[in-house]
Amino acid sequence: MDATVERLRSIAPPNVRILDYKSRMDMILELLSTSVYLQLSYYESFGVSVIESFQCGCYTIVSDKTALPEVTCGLGESVNSSDIALVAAKVSQAVQSKSYERIDATVVRDRYSVACRRASLIQFVEEL
Repeated sequence: MDATVERLRSIAPPNVRILDYKSRMDMILELLSTSVYLQLSYYESFGVSVIESFQCGCYTIVSDKTALPEVTCGLGESVNSSDIALVAAKVSQAVQSKSYERIDATVVRDRYSVACRRASLIQFVEEL
């Protein structure tokens, strides 16, 4: 609704892409070609795209101001997304250390499997 995206595109270096909506297949192909995924939302309850980024082997950095840190399963990290220098440093660190090469998508798949979610829901209802 404002000019933020256009401003970011105008100052972004060539290795940064700010994407508009794409088809699901285009999104998956994009994630498969990406090393680090940022989800720096200020308002987010559960980040399905964070899970998808892990499934595609991306090291993921999320905002610490949302529910996203609990979704990272220790495979990514949360940062103060208002601190642009910190975000840039974390991205640089992740790329230099090749953190994305250590992503184990089975951790996410197991944690958010239907069986695991079913068991959690049943336990929650029983506790009520």
